[in-house]
Amino acid sequence: LALRGGVLSTLEDEPPAGLTKARLTLYNLSDAPATLATADGATPLLPGVPAGRQKSLSVNAVSAALGVFDGTRPITTFPAEALRAGASYSAFVFGRGAARTAVWVQPSFK
Repeated sequence: LALRGGVLSTLEDEPPAGLTKARLTLYNLSDAPATLATADGATPLLPGVPAGRQKSLSVNAVSAALGVFDGTRPITTFPAEALRAGASYSAFVFGRGAARTAVWVQPSFK
């Protein structure tokens, strides 16, 4: 569930692809499309996720620095992280216009 502009809406996640891949999801709770890409912006992973929507991708377990972009302009970049098979990682985009920001949520492991 997401509260945007005083309106509660549901965002339906896609089912995971299995335990052999890491899962990346971009939740775009901002007012414009956003892209999850490598931190340098060279490789879009989840391009043009519309406002109020989310998109997921299963990837190999690799170490990568990622970021959220408004076209070619970085909104926020995140430090490199080892993505683990079977784990889910999420980026949430909030705000409006040039004041948009993003946060990275990683799973906790025991």
